[in-house]
Amino acid sequence: MLAPAALGALLVWKLRGALWQRWAATGAMVAGFAAVVLPWVGWVKAKSGEWVLVSSAGTAALRDGLSFNHKQWREKLELPAGVARVSDAAWAEYERLDSVGAYLRFVTAQAARDPWGVAETYLYKAGRAW
Repeated sequence: MLAPAALGALLVWKLRGALWQRWAATGAMVAGFAAVVLPWVGWVKAKSGEWVLVSSAGTAALRDGLSFNHKQWREKLELPAGVARVSDAAWAEYERLDSVGAYLRFVTAQAARDPWGVAETYLYKAGRAW
């Protein structure tokens, strides 16, 4: 749930261009996240009476969500270039992504190196979720 805030801050800081363009890119990324996640969170709350933030699978769900193109049981997906870069980097770090902190450090470092790849990954995941 904190990833959009961390990524948004990195986008504003790292992207080139006018400040309003950086904020617009950040707003689009956060809006995409909210459009995907908030209806699901609301639906689960209405059905169960409990707040379940995105997943209750913890760290495993976080790292699987970044390396989704490396599942043995899944046919290889044709990914946009930025998404493929992030997925490959996450797969290379898979065993070390063993906590929420490790996940956040990975995403933050990856966003500093490849901000468009990280943004594209989250946009791609949002599109697939719908």
